[in-house]
Amino acid sequence: MTDSLGLSTEQYDIAKKNGIPKRTVQRRVKNNWPIKKAISVPVRKKRRPKKDEDIEKAISEGITYEQYLYMLNRVNSSKEAVSYWRLVAKKNKISVGVFRNRRYAGWDLERAATEPTDKGKLRSDSKWIEKAIKNGISKKLFKHRVDILGWSPEGAATRPARNLNIRTDREWIKVANGNGISFRAYTNRVDNLFWDPEEAATTPVMSRDEVVALAMEGKEAANRMIQKRINQDPNNLFKITDEHRKIAASNGIRTGTLEARVYRYGWTVQEAISIPLKRWVDKPEEYEKYLQQAIDNGIEQSTFYHRLKRGWDIVKASTTSTILPSTKKKFREEDIETAKKNGISYKTFSNRVYDGWSTEDASTIPPLPRGQFHNEERTENALNGLKGFQKI
Repeated sequence: MTDSLGLSTEQYDIAKKNGIPKRTVQRRVKNNWPIKKAISVPVRKKRRPKKDEDIEKAISEGITYEQYLYMLNRVNSSKEAVSYWRLVAKKNKISVGVFRNRRYAGWDLERAATEPTDKGKLRSDSKWIEKAIKNGISKKLFKHRVDILGWSPEGAATRPARNLNIRTDREWIKVANGNGISFRAYTNRVDNLFWDPEEAATTPVMSRDEVVALAMEGKEAANRMIQKRINQDPNNLFKITDEHRKIAASNGIRTGTLEARVYRYGWTVQEAISIPLKRWVDKPEEYEKYLQQAIDNGIEQSTFYHRLKRGWDIVKASTTSTILPSTKKKFREEDIETAKKNGISYKTFSNRVYDGWSTEDASTIPPLPRGQFHNEERTENALNGLKGFQKI
């Protein structure tokens, strides 16, 4: 089995035997090394710069910086000085980080490399630290009290530490444990929710189903409150509540129709719940005669009815033959190109025409920008028309 670089476990093992780390093998392969070469060529060991060896030798022989420059014919420069004093600091057991921080703090190089660190130095209040330890106060707590909180050394060493683990309600904890209430639940009730210890130890823990039921009850209560606020808002136009759905149902309007009117077609809620559905067309006196004529002409009853519903003349509806999908007239190429130039997709153009738009309007009126809705354009007109409807 190989990884994404094409290297197998056996190849990694070979590289490991050759002293080549896994990351080095991967880096080599990424740099277009042959796999065989990447797992076999030994890693080149870094050789210490000769200059560092010369400096260490000079330091070990007690040669000063000036003598070092003269003997090895070096030019005095900031880079040369830093290299020399960095190794002096190393000899004095001063870490590179401490040496660097001292330089940044403005110390000269000789002082930064030779002055011992504070580690090992006795504090002026060391005798109080000994007393603090005897009194059961840790050295860390003593330093925190003195250095951070500003206590006096005597107070920091003599004032007992507060034991947060000591509780005075151990008996109630036992009662809670006997009632199936965990220590964590009990302490949360008492310490965080400020329950009375007796109440915290005796009130049973809710089951998972009870918690879910309580949460659902709270959610329903919040939903009822929101819907009540919407119902009492006289300027509400596009938010539907359960009360609106009941009124719409009493007017013979289904929930799906109500939501489509508001959310899809931009009706106001008051319009959507009050305007009845147009279910039937007024059938003329000779409806049955022309219906039979339509059937004789190969026109289905539903097609004849929908033609009348859309406003067709009854004679035209009964005589105009239906168009098969295969022979259906296509849109003109000029209209499609016009729509495309105006940023209107073919789907939007065709839907507009099928919804009753003229080809000119469907190909020239630009669609609403992303994030803008028809409801926003209708808001002002809807507010004016709202006076004609009963407010909820």
